[in-house]
Amino acid sequence: MRKISMILALALVLCMVGGAVAEDISANPGKNVVVPINVESKDAAFSILKYTYDAKRFEYKDTTINGTIQKGYKDGQIAIADISNALNGNIGSLLFKVKDNAEKGSSLVDFTASGTFNRDEKETTLTVADQNLIVEGLVSSFVRRCYSLILGRSADEGGLNNWVSLLESGQANASQIISNFMFSPEYLNRKSPSDVTVEILYNTMLGRPSDPGGKAMWVDTLNAGGDSNAVINGFCGSQEFLGICDEYGIVAGSVGGGQQLTGIEGFVARCYSEALSRASDEGGLNYWCDKLRNKEQTPIQVAWGFVFSPEMDAQRKIVENPDALLDSLYRLYLGRPADEGGKAYWKDRIINEKLTMEALNDGFAYSQEFAGIVAGFGL
Repeated sequence: MRKISMILALALVLCMVGGAVAEDISANPGKNVVVPINVESKDAAFSILKYTYDAKRFEYKDTTINGTIQKGYKDGQIAIADISNALNGNIGSLLFKVKDNAEKGSSLVDFTASGTFNRDEKETTLTVADQNLIVEGLVSSFVRRCYSLILGRSADEGGLNNWVSLLESGQANASQIISNFMFSPEYLNRKSPSDVTVEILYNTMLGRPSDPGGKAMWVDTLNAGGDSNAVINGFCGSQEFLGICDEYGIVAGSVGGGQQLTGIEGFVARCYSEALSRASDEGGLNYWCDKLRNKEQTPIQVAWGFVFSPEMDAQRKIVENPDALLDSLYRLYLGRPADEGGKAYWKDRIINEKLTMEALNDGFAYSQEFAGIVAGFGL
């Protein structure tokens, strides 16, 4: 029988053993929280990973292993089969709901392990990172999320308190906080390639992995000399980001060159990034902002100006490359990638009904999604 050893950091309950670093996961009353199962192992044929948690604060929902929800899994244990060196790292997650009466503080998910190992007599090591589920305020949760997704670590107390104070006092919006994380020495010193930076911003601001077309566009933007703020401004008006900010009770806002943009400037900067796939130039930004400030044009008319500009070349694309055109319209007007069904619908109308570019544009411009994007900039 091979031996098994556990390294657990039982914060607030037991002393730390073996130097493992606790991973803080923020949670809010009434919300779901995902606890990753991070395993380091060596040649374990089969094991049972058992866990306990504070049932007064958390309600077990389900277990996901290797991307698949395990139906009928017994609450309190996880069966792990055929772990090899290739499977080291994250193998899945547990989903809990935070009970509405949960008080602020820390609650521990305590992992232990047992199992039968019947291959050879080599010693097996199974290490599971401890997770602290922290019940706290919504703004604190948002900041912890930024630390985790952008810097890949738990929040330090001083930094957490600083960012929370700025958000709660209205001195900074959510986009500015994300910008400050991206331009922090800690992140810049990593010299992350463009594709990594874009993927981080997709997960942070849209709450999902990137789509190939959108990622390629933003990677090109960064490689052409744009910075993270161009991507942030491109995402800040999306329905995904507005939804995330609404969930945490904070203002989405926008940024520009590290400084806060007004609603008008943020809207125009977004038109450049989503319609033309580039950052705004000073002359163009001022031109379109003046149109809105002086009420010479509405936001829909400004967006129309970008769509029908020679640079976007929509009249040619509707004939020669409707896929690329629809991708741009979805991003500009709906704040999300095109779904297969929607794209198929519009392509059918373009091809079979000879839909004009003007009619196609109106089908997107007068949508509720774009009205929400416009409202998000206070226009």
